[in-house]
Order: sequence, then C-alpha cells, then structure tokens
Amino acid sequence: GIFAAGSGSSVTNSGSLFGTGCGTTGIAVGINGSITNNGLVQLGGDGVGLVGDTGSNIVNTGRIVVGNDGIGIESRGNVTNSGTIIVGDGSGLTAGVLALGDNLSVTNSGTIIGGTGVAGIAVAGNNGFLNNSGPITVGDFGVGLPAMGNCNSFPHSGPIHLGAAGPGIF
Repeated sequence: GIFAAGSGSSVTNSGSLFGTGCGTTGIAVGINGSITNNGLVQLGGDGVGLVGDTGSNIVNTGRIVVGNDGIGIESRGNVTNSGTIIVGDGSGLTAGVLALGDNLSVTNSGTIIGGTGVAGIAVAGNNGFLNNSGPITVGDFGVGLPAMGNCNSFPHSGPIHLGAAGPGIF
C-alpha cells in the first residue's frame, strides 16, 4: 500500500491498488493528513482500505473492497464517502466506515455493503455526527449505524437493509 508519514501529508489515488495478503492496508496518512480516493482499493481478509490518523480528512468517491474481517475506511478524523465500500463477513470489529474519536463527522451518500456481522458506519467516541443518505446493506447480525459513546447524532435519510438479528441504528 501507500503510507504517507509525517504531519499534514496528502495522498490522491485515481488508479488501482491491490493487496492479496492478510492484514494489508491500501492507503494510510499520519496526523492531519488527507486521502482522496477516486480509484479502486481492493484488499484481502483483515485488510483496511483507507486509514487516517488524528485530524485526518478522508474523501472516497471510488470503490473500496476488503475481504472478511476487514474495514473499508478507518479514521481518527472526518470521512466523506460518495463511492462504494464492500466488506466481507466479520467476526470482530468489522465495518464499512469506522470513526475512532470524539467530535468526528462521517457523511455518507455512497453505497456500503457488508456481510454477516458487519457495521455499516460505526463511531466510537463522543459527539459524533453520522449523516447518512446512502444505502447501507449488512448481513445477519450486522448493524447499520452503531455508535459507542455519548451525544452522537444521526441525521439519516438513506435506506438500511439488514439481515436477521440486526438493528438499524444502535
């Protein structure tokens, strides 16, 4: 994958990145970095498509595909997705988008598809803002919009399609 170390780094992908090994990362940036993905990031199991550290800004207009137990976008900063994110089945912490920290914003107008046990968009922190207008589909035991923390808000207008035993917003 591509790793941009240092504060304030920026990466734009308009091509295709493939990772076939277990636990690979597509693109990662450090503190206050930014990622714009207009292309394809496709990874195997336990992979993470895009990773942003504290204060990062991630924009996905492309396509991210990760295998079982993967995460499409993991960020300690803000995320905007208008592309497509596909995640295989999950047995642990597996999500289309995972935002980790307080006062983060996730805006989704794109499509998120997850297998069994996958969260569509998850926030772990306080005062998070999950604005979803895109379709989210997750398999059995999946969750559309879970948040762990206090005072999170969920402006939501997109459809959430769930498998058996899965809550839409939690």
